[in-house]
Amino acid sequence: MRADDVRGGKLRHCPTVDAFLDMKSVVETAARSMRTMLVRQVASVGLNEMTFRLLWRLGQTEEAAESTSPGVSQTDLARDLQISTAQTSGLVESLRQRGLLEGHRPKSDRRRQVWRLSPAGAALLASLIPQLELWTRNLLESIDNQAADNLREQLAQLTQPKPVQHADQQDVLPIGTVPVAATAKRGAA
Repeated sequence: MRADDVRGGKLRHCPTVDAFLDMKSVVETAARSMRTMLVRQVASVGLNEMTFRLLWRLGQTEEAAESTSPGVSQTDLARDLQISTAQTSGLVESLRQRGLLEGHRPKSDRRRQVWRLSPAGAALLASLIPQLELWTRNLLESIDNQAADNLREQLAQLTQPKPVQHADQQDVLPIGTVPVAATAKRGAA
């Protein structure tokens, strides 16, 4: 922060930071609201958000491969769901115990565990689709397809950091980065 950023002991107003924080708040509120609505839809069949997303991911794989897919590895599920492999393991095990998943080890790599929907899992997912389709159609009816696509693209752009420089062209370290000089001071202390 430069000395001229502070006037009379107060930080100067920064509209871009205000806009960022407002946008972050709106996105977080929308995400919480959408998550709550989704949980309400899938709770009737004993699922939570993550178990539903895991089943949905497997269902999409089988649909795309026309049921010839050997399944999806736990590592790929973890990556796709953006959760740890330990969390994925717990979700898979609970769904397996309920008879909603079938697993096997491919002959090509016996270390990997690959999962598919069981017939019961596919039936459960199929039973949810009419209700979910109606719900999502109602939810999204206020926004047209082009606007939804644009919003998705713009939000995706926000997740890809760009190099940042101050107006005086000094490089700014990414948030959370500790300057080397600060690290050296800590080590000496």
